[in-house]
Amino acid sequence: MKRFFGSMLAVMVLSYGLLEVGYRFGLALAPYEAEAQVVSSLTGGTGGTAYDFETLTVTTGTAVPFTAAKISPAKLPSAKAVQITVEVASIRYRYDGAAPTTTVGHLVPIAGERFILSINNINQFKMIGGSGTATVYVTYLR
Repeated sequence: MKRFFGSMLAVMVLSYGLLEVGYRFGLALAPYEAEAQVVSSLTGGTGGTAYDFETLTVTTGTAVPFTAAKISPAKLPSAKAVQITVEVASIRYRYDGAAPTTTVGHLVPIAGERFILSINNINQFKMIGGSGTATVYVTYLR
């Protein structure tokens, strides 16, 4: 049964390009178990290997993308997933190519965590502080 739910979640994730916790979709998986299954399926069964990390300061003034050199390091495979954790203040983000504003975009509250999946979504991802200057911890996986 877990395999069915894992497959169902992977399809949902691929069509939305973002991994929300499993219970948001009404699935019977624990949130971290669902995340691990999806990231594992997208990274060839390895569970994803973290290869880089950065801390970004995100203000309410300008939308901030991920660092291009970290997404696609020279002569190495590109990221397949990115994990973000938000601290200090909330953020808003978009990954459709348009810039978020302090009032428009998906909201991630303080202590929120998200996985951004697929190289297209990672390349188009931008975030802005929603309620002040946020600290965002970013881990790149392949």
